[in-house]
Amino acid sequence: MPYPCNGMVFVNNSLSRGSGYFAKTNDYYPVTPPVYFHLENNYWGTTDADEIATYIIDGHDLPNVNMFVIFEPFLSGPVRTEQKTWSEVKGLFRE
Repeated sequence: MPYPCNGMVFVNNSLSRGSGYFAKTNDYYPVTPPVYFHLENNYWGTTDADEIATYIIDGHDLPNVNMFVIFEPFLSGPVRTEQKTWSEVKGLFRE
């Protein structure tokens, strides 16, 4: 996440981590006041806040970085997926 996203809403998602981080922030020029990425109310594949924080690299980990990921509170289990029939999916692409 290299740039601030004001007004971003990202909730009720099941997030998964491959071999990298959940999120990694860095500063950009010009230097700004602190920017917060609100990613609360998502499922991170675990209910261990310390484990989630380990895989988020932000201003809490890097000196002189003013971007922070807020992930608490988080969901305790995967989000139920939306079920669609094949005809409903095809209908999304009709004019």
